[in-house]
Amino acid sequence: MSGHPWRGNLLLLAGSVLLAYLVFEFALFPGILPELPLNKQEYLSREARILAQSSKDGPTPRPGYIALLGDASASGMGDWLLDVDPAARPDYASAHVLYQFTHRDVLSFGRTRAGSVAGILVQPLASLRFLRSLWRYDMPTPGTVLVYFCEGNDLAENLRAVQRRVPPGEIPGLADPARAREFVRAMVEEETPEPPLLANLLFGRFLLKAAGRAILGGPRGQDEDQAAGPELPVRINRASVDGAVVELPNYLEGPALELSDAELAVALAVLDASLDELAGRPEFASAGKAVVYLPSPLSCYDLATDTVHAQRATPGENRFPAKLARKRGEYIARAVRDAALAHGLDFIDPRPALREAARAAFIHGPRDWRHLNHTGYTVLAKAIAAKLAQ
Repeated sequence: MSGHPWRGNLLLLAGSVLLAYLVFEFALFPGILPELPLNKQEYLSREARILAQSSKDGPTPRPGYIALLGDASASGMGDWLLDVDPAARPDYASAHVLYQFTHRDVLSFGRTRAGSVAGILVQPLASLRFLRSLWRYDMPTPGTVLVYFCEGNDLAENLRAVQRRVPPGEIPGLADPARAREFVRAMVEEETPEPPLLANLLFGRFLLKAAGRAILGGPRGQDEDQAAGPELPVRINRASVDGAVVELPNYLEGPALELSDAELAVALAVLDASLDELAGRPEFASAGKAVVYLPSPLSCYDLATDTVHAQRATPGENRFPAKLARKRGEYIARAVRDAALAHGLDFIDPRPALREAARAAFIHGPRDWRHLNHTGYTVLAKAIAAKLAQ
């Protein structure tokens, strides 16, 4: 008597499904991956999304490429991204403008809500380890590394990273450079993951994430920073733009106005230690390195008020003297410049170009005032490209 025919049919079906999967995984998906539209890149892991970035000629960049390190500004969050067609592969970030003006491939390792340790070290190192574990791709060393330092939130993120790991009584001690270096190295060691065991199964991981999103909910839109707070009955922030005094939103990011002098010292020490660690990493040893200083929105515009209303990461007063915004910004800029130069990095200061542009038009918003818009990112990238060309 013959066996059950359904068993043979089931084995045939399983074999067909497996064969189809293998064809997609190893023959078709590598060609599809660098053409994935934005709304499908959500189904890739954070590290694999780099292969789909459109500011380069292929899935992996050409040797000598530019690597952007930092937070959401390095990844391109803002109104330009909000306005593009997510079903396409449009330009939306400074990386794309740099790609056009320098004729070099540009990769962004930016991570939303990342402070100095995560944005400069943990995320880029994790991404490089992942990409270099893929047998189908040859990931070269970058020719230039640009660290985007965001005056508006990087220092607050540094302080939060410290507060999550260090007892309150020991936090002031991290203003000491040696203690800060110990903290940064420990955080990098603890939080930089090794590539997953099945890292090369990019299509399989894509399918699993897509299925999970279908069950638990669709892909999220642009990541949001911390909530601004309740809307006030009047706009406090005002600036001179295009020859007229105009209102700016409340809760704008400022140059770490809410941090005390002691907290500012700790946050800057963490940045300094992160740059020190970056300078010595073998993964970037042959690359030219520079810190790009991104001013906060309150530092970009010609303020026309004595009091500004600023976003803050902790509860407290949101109103600050307008003079303090420019004074604190200049202090932070000097500290960041000195830290960069002390560790052998160049310092790129696009503030003059951004402020000149902000005198004529808004370079943030109108929806997302935490990040630059199309005009702002274009001005930023042109200033960087001009500096790199010198």
